[in-house]
Amino acid sequence: MSRAKLLILLVAVLLASCKQQYNAPINTTSFLHDELFPGHLSVVVETGEQVFAINDDMKKFVNRRVKTMDTQGGQIRELAEGIFRHSNTDLLYQNDANTVATETFANQAANCLSLTIMTYALADYAGFGVNFQQIMIPELWVRRDSTSLLNRHVNLKLYEKPKGTVVVVNRHDYEVDFNVLERKRRYPKRSITKERVLAMFYNNKGVDALIDENYDMAYAYFKKGILTDAYLVDNYTNLGIMYRRLGYHDYAEQNYTLALKIEPGDGTTLENLAALYRATGRHAEAVSIQRELQNKRLNNPYYHYLLGEQALEKNELLMARKHFRRAIGLHRTNHEFYFAMARTLYLLGDKTGTQRYLNLARKHSETEQEELHYAQKLNSFSQLQ
Repeated sequence: MSRAKLLILLVAVLLASCKQQYNAPINTTSFLHDELFPGHLSVVVETGEQVFAINDDMKKFVNRRVKTMDTQGGQIRELAEGIFRHSNTDLLYQNDANTVATETFANQAANCLSLTIMTYALADYAGFGVNFQQIMIPELWVRRDSTSLLNRHVNLKLYEKPKGTVVVVNRHDYEVDFNVLERKRRYPKRSITKERVLAMFYNNKGVDALIDENYDMAYAYFKKGILTDAYLVDNYTNLGIMYRRLGYHDYAEQNYTLALKIEPGDGTTLENLAALYRATGRHAEAVSIQRELQNKRLNNPYYHYLLGEQALEKNELLMARKHFRRAIGLHRTNHEFYFAMARTLYLLGDKTGTQRYLNLARKHSETEQEELHYAQKLNSFSQLQ
């Protein structure tokens, strides 16, 4: 997944509620200190055109896929499926591979954001409508080199473009999501701009450099990210982390303060602000932030759902049942919570409970396809009894 934030201690909840966007003018130069990193001027940072560029091999790939279908809807589906087929692109998921579109296509390995950028470039060349979407997943973590990283997960929506004055009737939209685990879950989404995705790419490259303690390179990428999208908090927060590591506490706090103006209550920024408070002897303020964050986590149903899934993977069935029960108590209309509980109770040998929660999952399903899925599960379960 795209690694959008670097933390010393990671606690964050990405809230799905619609908040008033911060749109006050930002003097970005106030948060950048070139004099601290003179070597950043020699770092060659990819341009936006280079990040999204495609080459002849990629054009041939698109042309082979779309020419087999007569309708644009069919062409979109064929291209999306072709990208997923290993026999065609042989693409492998690699968390630390932050590459431009042409490198992603050639290297056969990339992370989620780079795969999404490549797919955007291919679909745009094909003439399809393409929108980036941020999936509001609470607490999506990865670990790398003993560092905790919080992802902002991004996918794509492909759609048929109207031709001239012709309106597309019964338009089909297709989501392309490279996170196998998360694509099956229904988290809230919001459309984001190409510039924001580009700023996320620069942030990821900055995080790579920061992990490697290449501070000049990290600064070059964080700076580019800030200049690309001044309202993406990730680059400010991660640049603040680097300032704090190097002892520039005032600069770090300045960055965290701005990040919290842009996204009030952002868990990642608050966590790092708490770390700064501890480092500068303001322990009471640090404790207050930690308490606030913990309360948010404990009252977030998706947090308990994720903990339940993790417990289930470890076969810790009683712990999984505890977390799924808590998730349901906080959010009683999510069919996936009920299905997760049904799976857990089945493994615990509770047949009555399994059937009950399968029925509840079916009752709260959001589409006919989901309802049919649960009906089939119920039928299979009944035949086993």
